[in-house]
Amino acid sequence: MKWQSIWRHTSYIIQTLAIYFLLIQGPYDVWGAKLGYRLGEYLINIVGITGLFFLVEVGYNYFRQRLLQRHKKN
Repeated sequence: MKWQSIWRHTSYIIQTLAIYFLLIQGPYDVWGAKLGYRLGEYLINIVGITGLFFLVEVGYNYFRQRLLQRHKKN
């Protein structure tokens, strides 16, 4: 696997998470704070969402690289 490919997909993860937290999670947290949102729940949600994005992106990159290598052999 090439480092350029790894960095490209890592930058996609970072961009997607930034957009998610700024546009979706941020306003939800402001609303949740009014209802008594707990800090522990917030941190667990951030770690869970980040982990989920990471797993999906790594899985996608793995299968993409396998597909590209298979087509390169033919």
